Amino acid sequence: MSFRIRAGKSLGGISFSFGKSINNKLTAKEIKNKEFQNFLVKSASDLNESVFSFIKLYGYDPKQIQNDSIDLDELLIGDEAFEKFKALSLHAKEIIEKVIYSEDTGIKGKRDITDAIFELKSFVKSCPQKYHKPPQQFSYLKNTSSTIPAIPQQFRSPAEVKFEKTKRILLWIGIFIMPYIFAWFTLSKTFTKNNRIIAFGWMLFVIILMLSGKNYVLTANKKWLNLRTLFL
Repeated sequence: MSFRIRAGKSLGGISFSFGKSINNKLTAKEIKNKEFQNFLVKSASDLNESVFSFIKLYGYDPKQIQNDSIDLDELLIGDEAFEKFKALSLHAKEIIEKVIYSEDTGIKGKRDITDAIFELKSFVKSCPQKYHKPPQQFSYLKNTSSTIPAIPQQFRSPAEVKFEKTKRILLWIGIFIMPYIFAWFTLSKTFTKNNRIIAFGWMLFVIILMLSGKNYVLTANKKWLNLRTLFL
């Protein structure tokens, strides 16, 4: 049995695939090698799964990145966590290549590969989700429409959060005073359905009050005119 390993550029150059050539009659050594190859295929699957999981932490779709042949070195350039992840991934890849080259299909070879893969998986699990602003050439990855999605509040600076709260307070004051003008701003995607119900419900209530008040004034004026006619 012989093994072949191919390392492609997809997903930042961290992917593996394995091939095999088997004679019709298998010796004990070839059976052992076949079992080891199955272990390598599973290892490659675990590596790819770790890459996908790591990409998802940044809010990207791994399938889209794979289909568009995007190099993670360009997408996540300068990111400290990615540099650590890449180092661990390349280390695991190097261990696999060394084991295959040395034909060490025994327990030691499997243990070395397992340790490298679990070190990578443990690192991915320890990484928190984070907001990542992609480089200009990859901005479409986070644009589901013509507008750039809002930055999640947990990734905003305190000044930005305070400014956003101030805007909201001023808007609700405007809605309270002149709802027929400011209620329409709640149609923005940043407001919930309940926000819109409150704003437009208040607007409707104020309009009814205004119309009722206008009718009352007209009725009062009409009665006043009638009284003047009686006394003249």
